[in-house]
Amino acid sequence: MLIYSPHIPHSPALLRNISRSKIAIFRKTKNAIAEIADDVYARKIESIVFITPAGRGLAKSFAVQVARRHKINLGAIGDFHTAGEVPGNPALAHGLVDKLCLNWPIKSAAGEELDAATSAGILQLRHKDSVWSALPVNYALLPARELYNFGAALRDVLEVEKTRVALISLGDLSRTKEPHHAQGAAYDEELINALKDKKTDFILDTHFTQADPFHVGAWRPLAVVLGALSEINYQTEILSYQQRLGVGMAVVRFVF
Repeated sequence: MLIYSPHIPHSPALLRNISRSKIAIFRKTKNAIAEIADDVYARKIESIVFITPAGRGLAKSFAVQVARRHKINLGAIGDFHTAGEVPGNPALAHGLVDKLCLNWPIKSAAGEELDAATSAGILQLRHKDSVWSALPVNYALLPARELYNFGAALRDVLEVEKTRVALISLGDLSRTKEPHHAQGAAYDEELINALKDKKTDFILDTHFTQADPFHVGAWRPLAVVLGALSEINYQTEILSYQQRLGVGMAVVRFVF
C-alpha cells in the first residue's frame, strides 16, 4: 500500500564527508530531511521506491533496478570511500514490471550498484533502526504528461502491494552560476508555489527546454510523483527551501 510520498534534494553536498566544514550552511535542509527520515521510521515503511534523476536513464523506457541488495556508490562524484548496503526488493521490482509492461515501456535492470542520487538519498534517510528496502526507478525521457500518467499507473500497482510503501522523488531545483542565482531562486519560487497550490500544469505544460536552462533535476521525478498523487486527496507541506552555492534545494511532504 502506498502510504507516504515526500520529495528531497539529491545533492551530495548535503553529505558531511562531501561538504566537510561547509556542511553547516545546509542545516535547514538537513533538519527537514531528518524530519522525513523520522516520518519513514514512524510510519513503519517497508519499501521505498525512489524516482531518481540519475542512474540508468533510457530515452524511451523506464528502468526498474532489480537486486537482492544495493550498494552505496558515490564514485561518480569522486567519493570512493563512502560505502554501505541496503536491501533490495526483487519481488516488488518484478511485480512493477510485470503489471506495467503491457501499457508502458519498462524494463528490469539488474545490478547492485546504486547511482549517486539514490545513494545520497538513502544515506540521509536511513534511521539507526531502519529496516526498509530500496527500489530505484528511472524515468524515460518522455513529455511531462506521459510521466504524470506513468505515475498514476505506478500508484495503481503500489496501492495493491501488501507491504507499506513510500514513493520518494529525488532532485535538486535550479542549478545556476553566480551571476544567475537570483533568476534561479525566482524560478524555484514559482515551482514551489505551484506545488503548494497543487497547480500541476506548471510542471506538466511547461516544456522541458524551459526548465533545462536552470538544470532542474527534480522536474521529471516530480512529474511522476504528482501523477501518483493524482487521485489522492493530499496537501503539500514545504518543509524547507534553501539556495546554497547556486543550488536550489526543497524538502516537500505530500500529506494524505
